[in-house]
Amino acid sequence: MHGRGTKTWINGNKYVGDWFNDSITGNGTFMWPDGTKYEGQYNDGKKHGHGTQKWSNGDKYTGDWVNATITGKGNNTWSNGDEYVGDWVNARKILSSLPRSSTDHAVTSLKQLRNVFTSTNRSTGAIIQSILLEEPNPPCIQCSDIEEPVRVGINMLLFTLYSLYERLIHKDKYIIVDGQVIDEIKQSLKRKLPEDDDDDYQNESDIVKKTKKLSTTHYEHNKNFVMLVDDQIPTHTNGHHAHQKIIYKLVMTVALQTIAIVVDSITLTLLVLLILIFIYYVYNLRTTNIFRRIGMSGPAPIPFLGEMFNVKRRGMYKNDMALIKKYGKIVGIYEGTTPNILITDLDVLRNVLIKDSHVFINRQTPEGGVGPFEHGLTVLKDEQWKNARSIVSPTFSSAKLKAMHSLMNDVSDMYNECRLEYADKQEIFDIKTINGQYTLDNIASCLFSIETNSLKNENITLINHLKKFFNFSFVNIFLLIIFLSSARLANYLGKKGYTFLPMDSMEYITNIVNQVLARRRQRLERRNDFIQIMIDHEDEIQTTEQKDQEGQQWKSLKKKPVIQEKLYQEIRQEVGDEEVTYEKLNQLQYLDMVINETLRMYPPFIRFDCAASKDYQLGNYLIPKGMIINTPVYPIHHDSEAWPEPEKFIPER
Repeated sequence: MHGRGTKTWINGNKYVGDWFNDSITGNGTFMWPDGTKYEGQYNDGKKHGHGTQKWSNGDKYTGDWVNATITGKGNNTWSNGDEYVGDWVNARKILSSLPRSSTDHAVTSLKQLRNVFTSTNRSTGAIIQSILLEEPNPPCIQCSDIEEPVRVGINMLLFTLYSLYERLIHKDKYIIVDGQVIDEIKQSLKRKLPEDDDDDYQNESDIVKKTKKLSTTHYEHNKNFVMLVDDQIPTHTNGHHAHQKIIYKLVMTVALQTIAIVVDSITLTLLVLLILIFIYYVYNLRTTNIFRRIGMSGPAPIPFLGEMFNVKRRGMYKNDMALIKKYGKIVGIYEGTTPNILITDLDVLRNVLIKDSHVFINRQTPEGGVGPFEHGLTVLKDEQWKNARSIVSPTFSSAKLKAMHSLMNDVSDMYNECRLEYADKQEIFDIKTINGQYTLDNIASCLFSIETNSLKNENITLINHLKKFFNFSFVNIFLLIIFLSSARLANYLGKKGYTFLPMDSMEYITNIVNQVLARRRQRLERRNDFIQIMIDHEDEIQTTEQKDQEGQQWKSLKKKPVIQEKLYQEIRQEVGDEEVTYEKLNQLQYLDMVINETLRMYPPFIRFDCAASKDYQLGNYLIPKGMIINTPVYPIHHDSEAWPEPEKFIPER
C-alpha cells in the first residue's frame, strides 16, 4: 500500500519516489486531459497534481492543487512549501497530507478541539481562537489512528472555522456558544456593506452591484464566505436570506461535528472502561485461581469464556485430547467462570466413580431449568436423585429390556424396508440420516410410546420439534454459557422465561406424553415401554427423562470387509432366516465385540461429570466442595496405554 522506490506505471512510464497504491499516486511524467504535460506528484490526472495548470478563471498556478473546478482567490502556501496564485476554496474537501513534522500539532489540535466541547469553565470561542492563532496554516488532522469519519468531520470543522476567522472576520473576536453563532457574525457581515444601502436585495446581481462598491479585498472575502460555507446557494436568493442560510449552515456544521466528537469521546470512555474491567478480571483470576492455589497444571483461561472458545474452535473431544497431551492426566480448566477438572488417570477415576461414588452423587447442571428438565434424572440432587434412580434402575434390567425388544424389532423392520427401497431404486442415500431416523423412532417408541415414523417421513411436525433439541443457535449457546457461569443469573433468567432449550418444542412434546400418561392411568392401553414400567412402579409420575444416543459409526465395518464378513457369517449361523429374538442376540458374541469396539472408538457421550459434595483428596490435590470432575471419555478410549493402536478397529480386544 505504501513505500518508496522505483515503480513502473500502467502506461509504461517509470517514476522514482514515494508511492501509494501505484494505480493512484506517484511521481513521474503524465499527460493531462487537455494534452499538456507535467512532472511531479499526481493523482489520477484529474484531482491532484503538481505542475502548471489553468484555473477556471484563466489564471495559471504552480503547485499542488485540489479540485480546480471549485474556485476562490488569494495567495497561499501549500503543504509542500510551494506558493501559488489562483482561485481556491472548498470547505468540504481536505487538502493534501501535512508533512510528518506537522503531526504533533495535529494531535495537539485534536485534543484542544475536544476540550472545546467538554470544558464547562472556559470560553469556547477563546479556545478556538487559541487553536487558530497558534498555527499560521490551517490545522489538519492526518493521524492514522483516528477513524475516517471522525477525522474528515474534524477537518471540515477546522477548515470552516479557520477560513471564517482569517478571511471574513479579519481576526475580529467572535464567540460560538453551545453550537450557536451569535449576532456578532451577522453584524460583521452587515458592516461590509455600504451604510446607505438596504439590507434586502432581490437577486445575486444586486448583491454584486452593491458589494463591488466595497474594496476588492472585502468583496472577495464576502464571496469566499458564501462559497466556503455553502456553494449551493441559488443565484436568485436575496442577500439577507443568503446570510441566514450561511449562518444556519455553519451552525449545523459545528453541531454535527460536536456530536461526532462527543460520540468519539464516549467510545473512548467505554473502551477505557472495558480495559479496566478486563484488567480487574485478570487480576482477580490470578489471585483467586483455584488451580494455581492447589498446584494443578492447566491452561490460562480466556476471560469470561474459559476453554469454551477453544471447544467451539476445535471441537470438545479434540480440545480435551490436546489439553491432556500438554498438561497430563489431571488438568484444571475453566468452563466460562466455573472451574472443572479433567481426569484420565484410571486409578483416580476408579476412586471417584466407584470407591467414593457417594461423594460424587450430583452432577454439573445448568441452573434455571424449566419444564420437565427441572426434574430430570441427571438434574436431581442428593436424596431426590436416589429416590428417582431406585425407580428407574429396574427399567434397564434384562427382563424389562427383553419386553421392549418387540418394539425395537418393529422399528428395525421399517429401517430395513427403507434401505431396500433405496437399493431397488439404485439411489444414493445418506446412511447417517437414516441411522438418525432409526434411533429417533426407537427412542420415541420405547421411551414415550410415540410413533414418529421418521423413516417414512411421517409426522413431520413432531420430528421438527424433536430436532430443535439438537440444533443450538448462537443465542442458545450464549444462554448456555451464562447458565453454566452464574447460578444466580441463571435462576433469575429462568424465572423470567429465558432458557437455552426450545420451549415451544418442550411444550408440544410434554402435551403428547401427558396424553399417553392419561390413557395409561385410565387403563385404556398398555404397552411394554418405558412409560408403562414407570407407571407400574409409581402410581403417579410427574416427569419423564428423555435420553438420546448418537447413531453408531458404520464406517468401521465398511473399511474392514474381513470383520464385516466374519460378523455376517456369525449372524447367518446363529440366526439364519429366523426371527431375531432377544435370546439369539445375546448369543452373538462377535457382534457384541463389534458394538463395544465401535462404542470405544466413537463414544456417544464425549464427557460425563460429577460434583464433589465435600472437600476431597483427589490424588495429590485437595479439591474443595462443589468442584466439578469431568471424565473425558474419548481421550480415555484412545489412550495408547490402555488400548494399543487405539485408532485401529480391533473387535477382538
